[in-house]
Amino acid sequence: MYVRDSRNFTVLDGPFKPGVDDTTEICGVRILGPLELDLINIYRPPIRPDESDERQDLFDPTHLPSGDSTIVAGDFNAHHPLWDADCDEADEVGERIATWLDSIGWTTLNDGRPTFTSYRSGGQTAPDAAFCSPSLARRTKWSIGPDLGSDHLPMLLEIRTGGAPPKMIRKTRWSFKKADWLAFQEECEAAFAEAGPEHESVQELATRFHQALEEASVRHIPRGARNRPRPWALDPELKEAVDARRAARRDLRSGDRSAKERWVEAKRRAASVERRVSQRQFREYVSTTLNKHQSLGRVHKTLKMWEGASDDQHRAAESMEDGDRTLVSDRDKANAFNRTYATVSKQCRNLDCPAARCPLCGEQADTPRHILLTCPGLMGVRLRIPAVGNILPTVEEVRRGDTVAALVAAFRALQS
Repeated sequence: MYVRDSRNFTVLDGPFKPGVDDTTEICGVRILGPLELDLINIYRPPIRPDESDERQDLFDPTHLPSGDSTIVAGDFNAHHPLWDADCDEADEVGERIATWLDSIGWTTLNDGRPTFTSYRSGGQTAPDAAFCSPSLARRTKWSIGPDLGSDHLPMLLEIRTGGAPPKMIRKTRWSFKKADWLAFQEECEAAFAEAGPEHESVQELATRFHQALEEASVRHIPRGARNRPRPWALDPELKEAVDARRAARRDLRSGDRSAKERWVEAKRRAASVERRVSQRQFREYVSTTLNKHQSLGRVHKTLKMWEGASDDQHRAAESMEDGDRTLVSDRDKANAFNRTYATVSKQCRNLDCPAARCPLCGEQADTPRHILLTCPGLMGVRLRIPAVGNILPTVEEVRRGDTVAALVAAFRALQS
């Protein structure tokens, strides 16, 4: 599950299934804020009891949470007329889920449209579904997203929460890498070629010039792009292949073998083009960006991600537990850190613990002063944080909670 940086959340423990069920995959998060929302994500693999599949179907929906602020969604590989309009007869797992929904008074969010297309037959069904309480369903809109290359279509859930909109963390900027510069140039040249009124002043000409640039920019240069855009997604050949794949899926008709074959071929071509274009762009990225001395940290982080060594790191917006308190803000986390490490540092000094010494400078390592102010291993981090901006800051410069939290995260990464 992915959670946007601006959303405070905590991971739900689970496991939300009986201990004997070793096939169903379930995870969940709780979005914190004025309206707390539990999101449960499920994948139940298709189990066909025969000689080649020895797995047992032990999926039991009664173990799932059923609060008024909970949404359960995923690929259940189950069929029932409640969420599949083309289903005439429910299967055994579909009946199992329908019985559970009736017992807790929940409803389905699907509108009956298919979410899956079979590669073999071209048939369309809805093995994906989303469920919640009636009160939450009245504020939730269910829809189908665009074809992303899978035989499943994504489900989109929009929930009205009320209150003020979430605070923007990052200011939107022009995304020059995603701009259509040819169209921008043509529109500007066409505007400049138009004859203006006679005896136009220099100020009026300058105003018209800036207006033409602004109008062309709004049409052909997007805003609000990612910090790290994916340039391979803008390749003209890939865009054409993806458009052809989506058009072929829209043209699917039940029983039309030729339409199914066109869709499968379009999917294969789009996947082949994406693989080739992304590999070419990655080679260019490595040779031009990563092949620099100042990119050593980024290379190290990438290698750790590939090895799975960074999966247990604390996420920026993830809540922390301090005794019986849930800490959400950076300031609360920083204060808890200071209390914890001040206590550990005092104990280590009393015991004269050699492990509490920094290998770089020999100072007492687990103290706020060492981490925030003096540790040479964190000089670069302190320099890059806007609120600090220098290698050896003063105490006043690091009093902000978000600054402390950023330096603590860097210190933990340095320890690992």
